[in-house]
Amino acid sequence: MTSGGQYKAALVGCGRIASGFADGDGTLGIYTHAQAYQACRRTELAAVCDVDAAKAEACARRWGVPHWFVDPARMLDAIRPDLVSVCTPDETHAPLAFSLLSSPHPPRGLLCEKPLATTVAEARRVVALARAAGVRLGVNYIRRHLPNLRAVRDALRGGEWGAVQSVHGWYTKGVLHNGTHWFDLVRFLLGEVVRVSGRLAHDPDPADPGVDAMLELETGACARLTSCDSRKFTVFEMDLMLEKGRLELREAALVPRLFQARPSARFAGYTELLETPRDFGGSRDSLLHAVEDLADAVTAGRDPLCSGLDGVAALAVAEAALESARKDGRPVPPGRYEA
Repeated sequence: MTSGGQYKAALVGCGRIASGFADGDGTLGIYTHAQAYQACRRTELAAVCDVDAAKAEACARRWGVPHWFVDPARMLDAIRPDLVSVCTPDETHAPLAFSLLSSPHPPRGLLCEKPLATTVAEARRVVALARAAGVRLGVNYIRRHLPNLRAVRDALRGGEWGAVQSVHGWYTKGVLHNGTHWFDLVRFLLGEVVRVSGRLAHDPDPADPGVDAMLELETGACARLTSCDSRKFTVFEMDLMLEKGRLELREAALVPRLFQARPSARFAGYTELLETPRDFGGSRDSLLHAVEDLADAVTAGRDPLCSGLDGVAALAVAEAALESARKDGRPVPPGRYEA
């Protein structure tokens, strides 16, 4: 920790989610790890690291960070950070986590960008290593940290709008990269997935293909996810049909819009879905919430709100969708995701 009692923090990877998204219009608030560690009163960004030396140096200068590195192991030895964010490409998440957690000087808290790994087996190993090292492990599925979506979850689980009739969603950029975001949101809002069917669709990246998926939930409801072509646009949405209304999660599924079932003024004797303005709370500063939660998890000795096991569970659904797609769409139960 610093002399002022703050947790020393460091970044591995200096790309968009680490720093570059700060160039946006500000609508999302604090949406990079660098911004979050600087804004959080309990943390100080002490170092950044990237295999591209020029990128690491530029990131350090941008955020006024005193140290930059190209080797994560050297950074750990020199700085001894309490908290580390892994913000590198997907296929490097697990190898970097293995290295950081096996270090003689591991951090006390590790926040990994999604997905935690590219396979359930790798992700389970990361969770096991974190537990053995006493490191609090979080995965940045950002929506779990937002006050408005936590309020939506509480209302859904409390039965305010009745049971879920059906769920539909759309996404781009691969079943692992963004599909697991959607699967995690389903688990967060609606509960566990018991069976998955899949079909290969858009974004035919052999390393991370787009998959259309149907999820059977433990509640008996179904959630359908459709892959779109990322060469045309980016999209990430969820639409829930409920007994007493409809809930749309728009604008990257960050903004809820509620429609409630009410007698129709246009069609006598019918009931329509009419938009009902409602303030669910804030949708900004997701990375600040995630960093504050990680710091609190380290202090309290608890798991972060989006834990390593949550990251494994999202991957288990993705793996089941891929397996089903390769078996002509036959339903597949998600594999074990317990550590």
